[in-house]
Amino acid sequence: MQRLDEAENYGEQRRLENMCLREEWEQAQLDRMDSQATTFSYTTIIDQLKQIRQMHELERDGIQQQLETANSEQQQCRVLEQGLHDYPQNT
Repeated sequence: MQRLDEAENYGEQRRLENMCLREEWEQAQLDRMDSQATTFSYTTIIDQLKQIRQMHELERDGIQQQLETANSEQQQCRVLEQGLHDYPQNT
């Protein structure tokens, strides 16, 4: 009878150990999934920030080009205005 009790206790002990191991394994899997999700989130955020930066760079380049064009046109207008201003004096 004592051996039967010992066997049952041993079986119960093994069952509890297996249950703890399974819970540890499940927790490790959840932790791994959380880590992967966090890594994915960071990667997604970084990619989005890179896209935003590229858009801002394109906008900045476009604005810079518009500014250069406006400056060039303004310079041309000054030359024309000076020419018109000087023209009556030459005649």
